[in-house]
Amino acid sequence: MRTTLTTGQVKQVYFSVDHQLDTVIPPAQATQTQMFNYPRISCDKGVYYKDSGCVFAGAKSVLVYSLSSAAHGQVAVHVRDAQNALSTHPGRLTNWTKNGTPLHRTTVTAIKNANTAAKNAACARLTRPTGYQCDEYPFASTKEGGNTGIFSVKMVNGTQNMSAGGSLGVLYDLGRVGNGGEFWVQIVS
Repeated sequence: MRTTLTTGQVKQVYFSVDHQLDTVIPPAQATQTQMFNYPRISCDKGVYYKDSGCVFAGAKSVLVYSLSSAAHGQVAVHVRDAQNALSTHPGRLTNWTKNGTPLHRTTVTAIKNANTAAKNAACARLTRPTGYQCDEYPFASTKEGGNTGIFSVKMVNGTQNMSAGGSLGVLYDLGRVGNGGEFWVQIVS
């Protein structure tokens, strides 16, 4: 099945593939057919993604940060602490089990700007050591970001913060998380 949708000036093509497999049956039972159902695959190319790609439809999109990672360990600690402290436990996935409310990506500039402004106001009250950046959780690129008033900020190593943000961008792209798309954050050792 192939469907083309047009949203404003953005044209996105979505299609899915359903696999069905006929089995080889002994001649005495030749009229019987066994159908196998396989997971649905959705493929697209849209304005939010760098390249075309496919995902298993219905699969969870999960960003994984490691507490022991030299690339973004300080951000992982902040996200873990924020997920545990905030009342809705935003985006929290524990042992691959949903243990909070999902995060939703936003591509709406006004929402992202409001989230960033709320984050910047909260960060202005913190002392910034040399080489550090103010990290926010939930992310400014989510509907649940700072503008909701339920968020956390913490000074973290600037290089790690940029690396963690890059990982989020990769999730959005490869996980096909578009505007309003749901995702989770798993913190591992």
